[in-house]
Parts: sequence; structure tokens; C-alpha cells
Amino acid sequence: MFARIARFQIKRARLDAAVAGLLNQGAASFGVLDGFRSAEVYVDREASRALYISLWDTRQQANALSHSHERQALADRLQADLEAPIEIEVYESVG
Repeated sequence: MFARIARFQIKRARLDAAVAGLLNQGAASFGVLDGFRSAEVYVDREASRALYISLWDTRQQANALSHSHERQALADRLQADLEAPIEIEVYESVG
């Protein structure tokens, strides 16, 4: 299993709206993609940052999300809420 971690630096005034978008649109949209297992959102309100952690069967499926229409639609929706580009990392589960 692989975890795809997306880091968001969000404008403080838009934090709640951006997180709601991640919760509502993210998992619902990504759930139709091959290999998607689940997703969770974590927020650091003091730093106005969020993590979107999604779990995938393979590294290829986790990486394929970057080129999907679903991810692009979510990124377009969030663009005005962000202070910096989205950072992406993929990790393999070893436990």
C-alpha cells in the first residue's frame, strides 16, 4: 500500500472553506479511481496548513492521481485559497 501526501499552505481566511472542499470533493471524486483505498485530512490551524493523505494499492496508482481529471478539478477549485503550490510525496507502507 502507498500513501500519497498532499501538503497545502492555505490563506488563513479561507482555511475552513478549503478544508471543506478537500473533505467533500476529494474522497468522493478519487473514490472512482483504480486503486483508491481511503483518504483523511489533517489540519494545523495555527500554521494554516492541511495534509490530504490518500491510500492506494500501488505507487503507479498513487502517482496517476497527479494526471487525473478529478485531481485537476479539485486543484482548480482550491487555487484561489492557496498561498503556495501544492506539495506531493508518495510513501510505501512497510508495516
